[in-house]
Amino acid sequence: MEPEVSLILQPQTLIESEGTVSSLTLTLSEPPPDTGIVVRVNAPNLSEFDLTQAQIEGGEITLEEELQQELQTGLDGTRAPEVPGAVVAIVSPSGSWYGASGVADLENDIPVETDDLFQVGSITKTFVAATILKLVEEGALTLEDTLTTWLPETITEDIANAQDITLRQILQHTSGIPDYLTEIFNQAAIDPTIFLTEWQPEELTEFVNGLDPLFAPGESLEYSNTNFILAGLIIEAVTGNNLAQEIRDRILTPLGLENTFFAGEEEVNGEVVNAYWDFDGDGTLNNISFVGLSWAWAAGAMISNLQDLDIFARGLFKGELLEEESLEQMLDIRPTIDNPSYDSYGLGVGTIESPNRFWYIHRGQTLGHPSNMWYSPQDDLTYIELINGFSDDNLVRDILPPFRRGIADEVFEVTLTQQTAQITLPVLNDGEIEGEEIAIFTLETGEGYSLDPEAQTGTFTIVDGVLPEPTVSLSSEPELLIESQQTPAILNFALSETPTETGITVTVDSPNLSEFNLELIQVEGGELQLNSEARSLLTTELEQRVTQTVPGATIAVTSPLGNWVGASGLASIEDNTPLTPGDRFEISSITKPFVATTILKLVEAETLSLDNTLTDWLATEVTDIIPNAETITVRQLLNHTSGVAEYTDTLFGQAATNPTVLIRNWEPEELVQLIDEQDPFFAPGEGWQYSNTNYILAGMVIEAATGNNVAEEIRSKIFEPLDLENTFFAGEEEIPGGYVSGYIDFDGDGVLDNTSIVNPSAAWTTGAIVSNTEDLTTFAQALYQGDLLSEATQTEMFTLVDSGDGFSYGLGMMSFETPDLGTVVGHRGGTVGFNANMWYSSEDDFTYVDIVNGRLNQELVRDVIPAFREGVIPTVGNTTAYEEFDITLREETAQITLPVANDGETEEEETATFTLEEGEDYDVDTDAETSIFTIVDTVEDPLPNVALGAFPNQVVEGDTLTLFFEVANIPEEGLYVYVDSQKPQSLSQFDLENAGVPGGESLILNPDLSGFAVKIFTDNPQIELPVIIDEIAEETIEITYELKTRSEISAEELAAVETVEAIGEYTINPLLEATIEVLDEIIPNVALGAFPNQVLEGDTLTLFFEFSDIPEDGLYIYVDSETPQSLS
Repeated sequence: MEPEVSLILQPQTLIESEGTVSSLTLTLSEPPPDTGIVVRVNAPNLSEFDLTQAQIEGGEITLEEELQQELQTGLDGTRAPEVPGAVVAIVSPSGSWYGASGVADLENDIPVETDDLFQVGSITKTFVAATILKLVEEGALTLEDTLTTWLPETITEDIANAQDITLRQILQHTSGIPDYLTEIFNQAAIDPTIFLTEWQPEELTEFVNGLDPLFAPGESLEYSNTNFILAGLIIEAVTGNNLAQEIRDRILTPLGLENTFFAGEEEVNGEVVNAYWDFDGDGTLNNISFVGLSWAWAAGAMISNLQDLDIFARGLFKGELLEEESLEQMLDIRPTIDNPSYDSYGLGVGTIESPNRFWYIHRGQTLGHPSNMWYSPQDDLTYIELINGFSDDNLVRDILPPFRRGIADEVFEVTLTQQTAQITLPVLNDGEIEGEEIAIFTLETGEGYSLDPEAQTGTFTIVDGVLPEPTVSLSSEPELLIESQQTPAILNFALSETPTETGITVTVDSPNLSEFNLELIQVEGGELQLNSEARSLLTTELEQRVTQTVPGATIAVTSPLGNWVGASGLASIEDNTPLTPGDRFEISSITKPFVATTILKLVEAETLSLDNTLTDWLATEVTDIIPNAETITVRQLLNHTSGVAEYTDTLFGQAATNPTVLIRNWEPEELVQLIDEQDPFFAPGEGWQYSNTNYILAGMVIEAATGNNVAEEIRSKIFEPLDLENTFFAGEEEIPGGYVSGYIDFDGDGVLDNTSIVNPSAAWTTGAIVSNTEDLTTFAQALYQGDLLSEATQTEMFTLVDSGDGFSYGLGMMSFETPDLGTVVGHRGGTVGFNANMWYSSEDDFTYVDIVNGRLNQELVRDVIPAFREGVIPTVGNTTAYEEFDITLREETAQITLPVANDGETEEEETATFTLEEGEDYDVDTDAETSIFTIVDTVEDPLPNVALGAFPNQVVEGDTLTLFFEVANIPEEGLYVYVDSQKPQSLSQFDLENAGVPGGESLILNPDLSGFAVKIFTDNPQIELPVIIDEIAEETIEITYELKTRSEISAEELAAVETVEAIGEYTINPLLEATIEVLDEIIPNVALGAFPNQVLEGDTLTLFFEFSDIPEDGLYIYVDSETPQSLS
C-alpha cells in the first residue's frame, strides 16, 4: 500500500508589509524509504513569495526529471572540443542540479564526477579578500593602510606609488600596478618551462619592478594579478602566519569546506582532475597536470569543488561569513573599463548584469582549469562551473536559460526524506497596494504515493497591510445550574469575523472548573487546547527526558481540556535525524495489554476460556518443561500468578558473556526451553511474580486456539478495528518505513551503542510490538473506556491482584492509586534500547503516553508511580484544578456545553465564573467578556417554565391563528403570563370577541393592542384568534409574539394591565417561536420528487408531488426536463 501524503498550510492570512512567513507541512502516513519519496506540488502563485528566504526541513526541493535531463543535454552539447570534462552546479530554492560531462583523465578514460576537485584560479582572490576583511574586523589592519605600512622596502622600493597605494585599492584593482602575469606569459612564449619554476611570492612581484604604473592610485580600474600577490604578502606580514593557514582558519574551517585547499602550501586531500591545454597548437590536448601553481599563489592557487564553492558563495554573499559593514565594503563596486569579464568590481568580487538577473561573480583561469562562481541575490541562485581544458568559453548561456524556464513552471517537486517535512516561504512585500490576493498550493498525483483527499489543496490569503484583530465575545445560558439535574452550562463564543484556517485561540479564565463534569464536555465550532502553563510544563518535561543515555523522547497526553504531543532529540544518532511525534518505537512490555486483549476477545468468541490450563492447548514438549502445567490457567498467565520462572534471567545471563544470543532468531518454544529445570516461584495462584514467560506461553495459546499466527490475530482483533496504522508486530510482519533506533551503552565505555541489531524474536509476545504515541493513545482510550471489550471481559481484565510492590495487576494491566488522578491503569515497557509508558485515568479521562529510545532511571513500574503522584503529570492531568483553558475557534460562533457536576453534597449557593482573557491575536468585547452561573444543589419548588409557539405560521383572512403554550411545573391555582409583539395594533387583525382560550381565561389586552395577559391552568393551553375578513387589499404583516417575565415588562405595560400584581414568576423556554405572517391570500407551495432514481426498460417511474395550501378548485403546474425528447 502506497503512503498517503497530506498538505497543511498555515497561517491562512499572509501580510506583505510584515513579510509573514508561510508554512507548508507535508506529512506521509508512514516513514519514507531511505531514498525518500518525490511529491509534486502545483504552485501557480510562487511569484508572491520571497524564494531567496525559502527553507525546508525533512526533505529537499528537487527539479523535475525532465528538466534535469534537459540540463544534462545542454551540458553535453555545449562542452567545447578543447574541454575534456566539465561539471556544473545550479543551486536555488526552487531546486538544485549537479551535472558532469566528459572525462577527468583522457589517458585512462575516467569520467569526471560532480564532487571532483579542480583548480579554481582567480576565485582564490575572493578567499584572499574575505581573509583581509576578517582581519579588518579583528582590528589587525585597515583598508586604508598602504603597502609601505606592512611590506618591507625590498618589495615596495621598486613599486611606483607604494607609499600611496592602499589595501582597498589592491583588492579593487585600482592601484595602477602592472600585471606580473603579462610578463610571465611573454617569457613563456619563448620558454614554457617558466611555469615549472617553484616561485616565491616575492619573486613574482619582481616582474613589475621598475615598470611604469598604469595610472595614479585610485584614478582608474584595471585588473592586475600583482595586487593579490601583494595582498597575500600583507596577510602573512600582519599575522606572522602562512597565508594558507590564515585562509583555512578564517574561512575554510568555519564554513566546513572539507574539499578546498591552497595548492603548494598544504596537502591536498584527494586527486585533482587532470588539466589539459593544446600548448603548442598542434590540435592535440597536452596533459599539463604536472605544472604547479606557485606562479599563481594568492592570485589563483586554490583547489575546490562544486559543493564547497556553493557553500562559500552563499556563506559570503548572504552575510554568514562577514559582518554587515565588511560585506558592504566588499560589495561597494566600481565600474570596470573595457573588461569583458566584469561590469564592475568590488573587493575581490566582480559583478555582471544579465537580461534576467544581477550577479556577484568571480572567474578563474589557470593553464588548464577555467572556472566560474556566480551568485544572484535576487533569486538566491548559485551557478558554479569547473572545466579541465584551457578555454575562453563558458557554459552558462546554454544551461541557465532552460533552468530558468523550468523553474518558472507552476509545478515543483519535493523529495520527502522524513515522515513530516516543512517548507517555509516569506510572502514578498512588493510595496504596491493590490488588495486581497490568493496563493494556492495543490498536491499532484505521482508515483509511489497517494493523496489525502481531505488535505490535498491549501490556500493563502495575501493582504497588503495588517488586518484588524477579531473581537471575541462571550455569553452563556442558563443562569441557574442545578446539581441534582446536572444542568448543562452553555458558553457561547462569537467572533466579529471569520477566523483564519488555523483558527483563533482564546484563553478563558475559569477558576471553578471543579464544579463541572469535564468528561461530558462537548465543543462545537472549535476545539479545546491545553492551556499555556500545561504546554510549557510538558515541553520542559520532554526536553529533560533527552539525556546522555536517551537520544530522543516523545510524549502525548489527552484530556477533556485538550491534547498535546511533542518530540525532542534524535531518532538516529548516526545521521542526526530529528525525532518527530509520529515516529515508531519498540514498546516492549506494552505488548502485554495487546496480547491479553486478544485472549479476552477469544474468550468473548468462546474460542477458549480463562480457566483453560496450559495442557488444554499446548503440546507436551512444551508443558513437560513447566511445573504444574496441568493446573496453570490462562488467567494466571495473564495476571502473573502462575509461578512460572522468568526466561529473560537466563537469556540476559547468556548475553553477558555472548551478546550474539540477542541477535539470533528465536522460536517461542526455544524461549520456554530457557526455564527448563528451573523451580517455579510458587504454586499456581499462591502469589504474584512478574514473569515474561507467562506471555510467551499466552502467545502460544493464541496460536494453538486459532491456528493462526499471533501477529495476524492481534492485527485482526485490535490493530485493524482501531485503525492503528503505525502499530506492527516486529519479526512477524513487515514494517514499512521501519522505526527509530534504540540505544544503550552495552560495554560501559560511555558511548551509546545502536541496538537495531537486537532480534525482536527474543521478546515475541512479551515485548515485540512497535508503535507510536498516537496509536498507543487510541488503544488506551478504547481499551480502558470499554470500547474494545464487552462488559464481562472488561471486568475480568480489571480484576486485580496485589503485587506487593505498590501496584496491582489485572489481566495485562497495571493499576495504582494517586491523590489527584484517582486510579491509574495501563502498562510500562522497557527493553534493550527503549522505554515506554501508557497510562489512563478514568477519573480525569486523562491519557499519558511516553516513549524514549534509550535507558531511563524508571526501569520498573514502582519507579514510575511517583511521577503520577507529584509533579508535571498530575498537574497536567488533573484538569478540574485548572484555572484557565484555551479554545481554538474554527468558526465565527462556537459553543461549549459543560454539565454541572452532582457531588451529592449539600452546599450553599455557589457561583462559577468564566472570563475572556486578553490575547495577542484577538480583542475582547468588554461588554461581553464574563459569564456567571449560579449553582444550587436542587430546586425544591421549581419555577414554571413556559414556551410559546404559533400555528400555522401563515394565515389569511378567515383563518384561525393558534397561539399554544407548553408549560412545566404549572401551579394548581393557575398562572398569569404576559405576551407581547412590540407591534402596536397587531391584535387588531383578529376577531378578539370570538377568541377562544382552551385551558385558560379570557385575554386582558394592553392599551395599544400589542400584547395581552392571560391566566392559564393546563400544561398545553391555547389561544384561538380568528383573522378578521375585511375584503380590503393589504400588504403582508409579520408579527412575532414573545413571552415576557415580570422583570422584563415595562412600568407602563404593568400599569396598563389590570392584573399587574397577579402576573406570576416563571422562566421562559426559548425552544419554540411564535412568528406569523397575515396575508390576504396564501400562495400554494409545491415540491416535486421521483422514485426510483434509476429505471430499466419495463419499469415504471413515479413522479410525485407534495403540496401545502392547495386551492379547492385545484391548481395547474408546469414541469420541464430541459432535455428534448425526454418523454419519448
